[in-house]
Amino acid sequence: GVFEGQNFILADVATASDLSQDTIRVFAHPDGMCVAMPMRGGRTRFIFLVDKPPAGSEPTHEQCQRIVDERMGGRWSLGEAFWLTYFEVHHGQVPRYRFDRVLLAGDAAHIHSPAGGQGMNTGLQDAFNLAWKLAAVTTGNATNDVAEPLLDSYSLERVPIGQALLESTALITDYVMNAENALHTSATFADTGREIIGRVQATAITYHDSPLTTPATGDAPPRPGERITRVNAEHATSPAWQALLAHLRRPGWTLLLLRTPTAPDGPHPRPLHTVRLDDPALATDLGAPHGGWLLIRPDGYIAARGDTTTPASGRTAPETSSQPG
Repeated sequence: GVFEGQNFILADVATASDLSQDTIRVFAHPDGMCVAMPMRGGRTRFIFLVDKPPAGSEPTHEQCQRIVDERMGGRWSLGEAFWLTYFEVHHGQVPRYRFDRVLLAGDAAHIHSPAGGQGMNTGLQDAFNLAWKLAAVTTGNATNDVAEPLLDSYSLERVPIGQALLESTALITDYVMNAENALHTSATFADTGREIIGRVQATAITYHDSPLTTPATGDAPPRPGERITRVNAEHATSPAWQALLAHLRRPGWTLLLLRTPTAPDGPHPRPLHTVRLDDPALATDLGAPHGGWLLIRPDGYIAARGDTTTPASGRTAPETSSQPG
């Protein structure tokens, strides 16, 4: 559900200041955080954290100048106001993203603080997660007995991500709002900053508990439920990694064979691209130095993996064809 959030004043005003107009500034104050963002034409956009205003009220020019004087050292003199308004940041999400033939994504599924700039990114990820599943069902590549569980997996996978998004935006918002206190405990401040960066980059998203993920018996990363791509500066210049990324741009499932001459037995999803890459360094990077296979979903997540003795079967196959390719 949606609960009451934090209240802010947004003010776009003409300003005079001795400060340079090329820097966004954040002021921490016991009465609430303030942000000043320069705009063209001598205007500045201010955002002030405030208490909940009376119903139906609007902020005033005098109120904004007083906040600038009390919390921001009086570094701006406010002139003509172009936009003064209160706004409230809510946090919440629906309990599930699928209601029969209605599937929700983006702001229809989760609403939150804009801190971290992750709303649009997460909405796009929602759509990417859903798109290939809808395509499999509408094209008939997913058989009738698998179509419903495949569509259900969208909500099962993305609801936890939405919850994590709400937690991370709240963390970032609290981090900024309480920056003055956090600066007194630099170790905690730094740890929180690293956690925020990891969440904003969305590199920690996994589907370990998805019904489309078949857990592996070994612990070699990357594990089922994790993204296969681990591109760094070294990988970016590797021909084998470049070849793999090129293959993964093709729509559909990918059965990646690493130093393994034959594909594993078992039902395979479709459309399926079988890719053989006999590169020792790549195989080691992907946790299969002696050979093995990885079944990669259309969105780049590993659904299952194993060695040459492990059949490519289980919960991952969205249809029952036994012919790869």
